[in-house]
Amino acid sequence: MRAGPRRRSVLTKNTRRSLANDLTDRLRDDILTGRKTPGDYLRLQNIADEFEVSLSPIRESLSVLAYEGLVSPVGQRGYKVAPLLREDLVDATKARVALETLCLRASIEQGDDDWESEVVASFWKLNKLETSTWTDSTLAEWEKHHHKFHESLIGGCGSPMLIEFCGIARRVTDRFRRICVRENDPDRSVWNEHETIFRLTIARRADEAVAALATHVSRTSERILATSF
Repeated sequence: MRAGPRRRSVLTKNTRRSLANDLTDRLRDDILTGRKTPGDYLRLQNIADEFEVSLSPIRESLSVLAYEGLVSPVGQRGYKVAPLLREDLVDATKARVALETLCLRASIEQGDDDWESEVVASFWKLNKLETSTWTDSTLAEWEKHHHKFHESLIGGCGSPMLIEFCGIARRVTDRFRRICVRENDPDRSVWNEHETIFRLTIARRADEAVAALATHVSRTSERILATSF
């Protein structure tokens, strides 16, 4: 049976949205990993040729990335990768400390067993990497599990909007941190901080866990400022 016009319209819209989401993830990863560097022009037609997609999902993707502060519009010519500005890192760090500590406290106070099991699972995967022998491919895996760990900590707060805001601020600091990590040896004290935050969180010691998280986020940014600026 052939789909009617309304059904085809819904399918087309859903397909376009899925394509735009996938393209957003790929472009974001290119920016965060440095494959697309600050100041690089992102011309719509060039992206269409690179990823073999139409212009419509590209516009949607770049609008999302502009909202996240990763790209900036350039007149009618398209977009360019946003510069790495010291003040952006400082502001994003302040936002993360304020928002993530708020969400972590709420998660500890009201998080259920499902939230706690997610924190345990994400830390176990992260810690397994951090205590293993690193190879050339380990860093990419570490980035994935590091993001998942921080995401899981605040996942029980009950506020999707606050979680989204935390994600935006974290992506800004992640962009700076990835450059620092590529240029310097791994900071093993960061791994110890992860374990401290995890143990305090699972023990439901909110004040200490929140303080440890704030110190962790702030110290990481201070190291980036000292080594990369």
